[in-house]
Amino acid sequence: MPKISQLPSAQPLSGSETLVFVQGGVTVQGNASSISKYISSTALSAYAQLSAANTFTRTQTFASQSINLGSIPISANSCDSFFFGTFAGSNSTSLPGNFFIGGNAGRNASGVQYSNFIGGAAGYNATHAASSNFLGVNTGNGATCANNSNFIGFTAGFCASGARYSNFLGSSVGRCALSACHSNFIGRDAGSSATDACYSNFIGKYAGRNAYCANNSNFIGSTAGFCASGASFSNFLGTNAGRCALDAICSNFIGYNAGYGTASVFANKAFHSNFLGYAAGFAATCANNSNFIGSNAGAGATCACNSNFLGFSAGVTATCACNSNFLGRNAGSSATQASRSNFIGCRAGGSATCACDSNFIGVAAGYTAQKAFYSNFIGRCAGIYAECASNSNFIGNRAGHSAICACYSNFIGTAAGGCSNDVYATCASFSNFIGFAAGLRSTYARNSNFIGSGAGNTARYANYSNFIGFYAGKYATSACRSSFIGYCAGFCATNASNSVFMGTFAGCGASSACSSIAIGFSAIPTGPNQLVLGSAVAPLSVIPGTSLGSSVSGLRVRINGVFRTIPLLT
Repeated sequence: MPKISQLPSAQPLSGSETLVFVQGGVTVQGNASSISKYISSTALSAYAQLSAANTFTRTQTFASQSINLGSIPISANSCDSFFFGTFAGSNSTSLPGNFFIGGNAGRNASGVQYSNFIGGAAGYNATHAASSNFLGVNTGNGATCANNSNFIGFTAGFCASGARYSNFLGSSVGRCALSACHSNFIGRDAGSSATDACYSNFIGKYAGRNAYCANNSNFIGSTAGFCASGASFSNFLGTNAGRCALDAICSNFIGYNAGYGTASVFANKAFHSNFLGYAAGFAATCANNSNFIGSNAGAGATCACNSNFLGFSAGVTATCACNSNFLGRNAGSSATQASRSNFIGCRAGGSATCACDSNFIGVAAGYTAQKAFYSNFIGRCAGIYAECASNSNFIGNRAGHSAICACYSNFIGTAAGGCSNDVYATCASFSNFIGFAAGLRSTYARNSNFIGSGAGNTARYANYSNFIGFYAGKYATSACRSSFIGYCAGFCATNASNSVFMGTFAGCGASSACSSIAIGFSAIPTGPNQLVLGSAVAPLSVIPGTSLGSSVSGLRVRINGVFRTIPLLT
């Protein structure tokens, strides 16, 4: 047999040459002239481009089931699938029942069966892409394990991995998401670049975007859970809820900015916690095992673990706020070193410093108190503005109000040791103020006792003294190292240091009464260094001199059960 190169040169076709065709399974013959009316140059060109652009598992033919535009066939039917567009379905490993529509749609896709690839590069390089829908430019492009899923929207599910049994609806939703099976991504960029994003819902613009370990969670709302890490088994509901939260496992972020951080400061270690309300727990740190409930509750709090923040701005910007309770509007707001304490009531403990191991209970109780550790502030404005208030008790309305150097003391009763007309108790350490207005406005009141309504009220230089009884020592001056015992004892006494006034009105109004002793009803010394027993209005029993056989009178006293007479010299 001669070689091809040895055959005679080909001659131009005449149109009468016999050609063989297969029509309806039957072999027929004809010539070029007889079929020319069915073929145009445009159709041949389209066929040539389609054939060059696609690789099929068997010979491509135009069949009666093909879609035609006029006399131009625009589809190819192969393996019971539909291909239309440049490189549509090219190199795909497909089984029957697919649609590839658009340039590069489904190109290089593997495991394709009963799926739809509609749009430029839709499902390009997708793997295990059976029973799925890819609708939109670059939808599911590069997605892996993309079976039984829906990718709808520009770049939806682009390069998503493990994307089976999931829905990607919206522009760039789930883009580059990892382990994105059994999840829903709805909204622009929702869940894009999220990792371990299985069994979760990402609904809203940027919801769960860049979230890390985002499995078994819900991200609902614009930027909800955006950049959150360790975000498994959690709920992020609301705009910016849980945004930038760290270690947010098993937590709930519900409300606008709830648990949200910033580029430099963010809610961290937020596991096993609840953030409910506008900006609740915003930028809180070490916020694990805690509850932030209410607008701004615990916002900016540091070391906020194992605590409860309930109420508007409760515990906002509190520092070292672990193992504490902040209940009420602004309760414990801006408090420092607020660990192991309770702040209960509107502004209770607000701005208090060194407020550890203390209780602030009542409206404004302990508000702005300084060095308020190991203390109790109970009652409206109890201990408000108090300074150096450690190891003390402030119990009652305005008890210890503005007290200075109030450590190791007790302020019990309305206004006890408190302030009036901008005058307040000073140097009130190691003292007891018990009763209504007891020690109110007293100065230099350390190491003293003020017991009774108004006792020691406005007393000056009242250190190392005792004021016991209604108005005892009230308005007394230079009242150090003295005792005022009884109703109005030492009332308005001046220069009353180193003295003892015992009895109703004892020493009342005394002047220059230092180093004196006055005992009895209205017993009042007239100068320093005096002993006064009784008074003209309530005299002691005296035996006249005539009965004693002399001109000397005697003071009748009972000693050891026996009456005695002490001579009184004139």
